[in-house]
Amino acid sequence: MQAVLWIGPDADPLRRVAGLSLAARNERVARSAGAQRVFFVCPSPTRAAELRGALVSELPDCPVVSLDELPASASVTHDSHADEDVLLLCAHAVYHPEAVALLAAPHVREVSSLVDASGRALGAYRLRAETLREVLRRGAGSLTEVERAVTDARIPRQEVATGSGWSVIPVGDAASARLAADKLWAACRKPVDGLVSRNLNRHISLWISRRLVDTRITPNHISLLCIGLGLAAGALAAQGGYAWILAGAAVFQLNSIVDGIDGELARVKWAHSRLGELLDSVGDNLANFCFFGALAWASWRGGEAQSALAGVAGLGLWSLYLVYLYTHLYRLKRGDVLLVTRPAQGASGLVVGLTRLGRTLLRRDSFVMLTFLLALAGAAHHMLVVVFLGGLSVFSYACASLLAASRLLRARRRASRAGA
Repeated sequence: MQAVLWIGPDADPLRRVAGLSLAARNERVARSAGAQRVFFVCPSPTRAAELRGALVSELPDCPVVSLDELPASASVTHDSHADEDVLLLCAHAVYHPEAVALLAAPHVREVSSLVDASGRALGAYRLRAETLREVLRRGAGSLTEVERAVTDARIPRQEVATGSGWSVIPVGDAASARLAADKLWAACRKPVDGLVSRNLNRHISLWISRRLVDTRITPNHISLLCIGLGLAAGALAAQGGYAWILAGAAVFQLNSIVDGIDGELARVKWAHSRLGELLDSVGDNLANFCFFGALAWASWRGGEAQSALAGVAGLGLWSLYLVYLYTHLYRLKRGDVLLVTRPAQGASGLVVGLTRLGRTLLRRDSFVMLTFLLALAGAAHHMLVVVFLGGLSVFSYACASLLAASRLLRARRRASRAGA
């Protein structure tokens, strides 16, 4: 699939919004929606010539052409097929991350035009290559004219609904650019955020992310910083005593806050990667094991043998769960743990219940904050009992999931033999 980023007569694709120019942002949007080739189209040769130098220097793999310079064939480019689908996006708009993804969904086979719940066009289309040229020529001026041409072509419409209540924001001046940036940052808040994250961590991490977005700091840099903070938290807690353990818990809480920044930067700048997903999840687990392992050591030295043993047992069970987790991630060739922590198809009520328990009680932001509060009260060793319960929960979840998957596999084999 290919993508055309339409630049209207008055559009400024070089305007920056949340760390990226509109041109670069929408190029990444198109790539994320499955476009393997992206290029910009202007209504006139003069406009294309004005923008070609700046855009090609920023996006060398994305040609800038005028409407007249499109190939004379029915295809978008000479190396495309006439029946190939093409994404048509507006280079001056900021799209919600979930909106354009609908056009790339496997079940979308027909040409489509995205609209919001009120029927307002979003300026995002999936067209046949053979009709794209006609649509652009009939709507060679503004976005409104393009939409009118799409409507005249009787292209089916698909409604888009995002959890954030917005789908696209046209950017034409500084005020609309600020509004779009605010919406992008607000979209970083996740429905799965825990109580502590919603009311504390996310406020701080977003404040920091806004100030880092225009720097050369990448999400992977932040993930490496989180790993360093986790190691530092463990080193401090291993010293034992109230002050050292409290200092380690404070750094552990800082790790939890900073942990949100890499995801926010990746989401706003469309900088997702498998390496980034792995660094994020591995960093979280490394910080957990470092801190609670050090806490167990300090508790043993301080005479709290039962708490220390509970912590060691919990970490052992947790490590077995991580073998299950990362084995699945390796098979999926991904690093996002949420792809594994959903109940498997055909999962029993026990699996579903354990999943809900884990998501409610074992959210990282919550147990890190609980650790800090217990350390403040001089009772951090009690957190090791929570670690044991958490390890037992996720280990039981892994066992139940494997059992459910085994049952499902046996059922499919029986059905296959019966069909044969």
